[in-house]
Amino acid sequence: IVNAHPQTPAATLPDERLRQMRAMSEAAGWHVIELAWGRKLQKLFAKPGGERLRAQLDAMSNLDYQRLLRLPAGGLRKALVTDREGRADRMVDRLLGNIGDAALAGLVADRGGHDIQVILDAFEGAGRVRDKPVVIFAHTIKGWGLPFAGDPLNHTALLTASQVDQLRASAGVPPGAQWGGFP
Repeated sequence: IVNAHPQTPAATLPDERLRQMRAMSEAAGWHVIELAWGRKLQKLFAKPGGERLRAQLDAMSNLDYQRLLRLPAGGLRKALVTDREGRADRMVDRLLGNIGDAALAGLVADRGGHDIQVILDAFEGAGRVRDKPVVIFAHTIKGWGLPFAGDPLNHTALLTASQVDQLRASAGVPPGAQWGGFP
């Protein structure tokens, strides 16, 4: 499994890098599984207008996607419902109409590499391939779930004490047990 997030400490990787890795794997005879989007977003893609949203997100460069993650709520919605010519895409607008701004931000960040069920399904699919090796490209967001997720400076960012407490609580880890081993 390859963690396919586009950030390095110096820059956002060019889109071509993942395409090259995929092409090299396929040329070497490997079966490639790509986990681009999580189940919540896949469910949205299945609704009327969803194929247009998926096409837009799939066509987006790494740099544009990273920018999208950091847009304020209203800016995110506008970016998603506006096409390249500046016109509103009514199908996508209707699709997103009943989704609140916070939920919309979470949906856009729903990458396949963060969805444990998508990962488990990919492992199951990989287990059915018997005639060649398998590589899974799991798309993720650097710092996912943290306040600075997707930020270009997140490689050097530190959580505050209250952010650590919030993260620990959201993961169900009791106070003082954050460095303990798994049960």
